[in-house]
Amino acid sequence: MDNIRGNIIVEMSKKEIGIQENPPGSNKQKYGEWFGINGQPWCGMFVSYIYDKSGYLLNLRDFLLGFCNCQRAYLEFMKNGEVTTTPEPGDIVFYDFPPHERMEHCGIFIREINTQTFEAIEGNTTTEQCKKGGIVALKAREYKDSIFVHPTKSIKG
Repeated sequence: MDNIRGNIIVEMSKKEIGIQENPPGSNKQKYGEWFGINGQPWCGMFVSYIYDKSGYLLNLRDFLLGFCNCQRAYLEFMKNGEVTTTPEPGDIVFYDFPPHERMEHCGIFIREINTQTFEAIEGNTTTEQCKKGGIVALKAREYKDSIFVHPTKSIKG
């Protein structure tokens, strides 16, 4: 991802921090409304929204606007050769939280903190104030359960 594109995506993500479901626990928010399936788990819809509003539409096989299913999107990115071990700001990060052995959550890579951790902005996640999920937040995550995608072939615009 070129530096300009990554910076635009990161800045757009930062503007969304604090957006919450309404009512809490409903999965209803502006990203699901934009995607056309409000009321469903929405971390992938958040990522897709950020890319679209930044001018880089994720062009994936199953949906015109991006993705809502982390595992299916990850498999398509992998098939396209877009998985990377050297993430750049604005790349997509997928999480495989044990013991599931599948991609079940995602966000946008912001920056490396140290060799073991990084920052990401995620939708449908938790904070100290919002323990049940349902908010856009900046999170510190470990590299060990993370897979990164540097979308180039899957972008229109």
